[in-house]
Amino acid sequence: MEYERAPLPQRKAKELVSNLDRVNYEIRKRGKNTKEKSTDDEDIFNKFEELENEYPDYITLANITSHSFIITFKAPLMPKYVNFKAFPYLTDVTYKAFPKDRYICSTVLYFPEIRKLALIFQAVIGGHFHEYFLALFSLYKIDFSSLRG
Repeated sequence: MEYERAPLPQRKAKELVSNLDRVNYEIRKRGKNTKEKSTDDEDIFNKFEELENEYPDYITLANITSHSFIITFKAPLMPKYVNFKAFPYLTDVTYKAFPKDRYICSTVLYFPEIRKLALIFQAVIGGHFHEYFLALFSLYKIDFSSLRG
């Protein structure tokens, strides 16, 4: 499927971050609601397995070690619809979503069919951002060798 490069919507930075107060409110609310009793390791793995079963093919990578923490996910059919040649992608990081140096990385891409940016890849990471981009590039088979002059 071939797309023409469509003009991207012109938005002011103020409009893009206008919901910052709402985000901060949700973060504070989440913090109040997460003061539950701690769970043991077996319970954590059981909950993770429940998530995998409830959302099959959404989680694409889970690497949790003392040196690395990354869980990546995307909609199962998303790679079928992305067009990196016609539209650039945008990656953003949310630092306050989790405690203990864990972040949410999100990548969006413009889709002319819906005339909006849509989430194509996301991860919870702790540590190095290069793991996020390696997972993104591998999943979508992005090859930079063709960019050499």
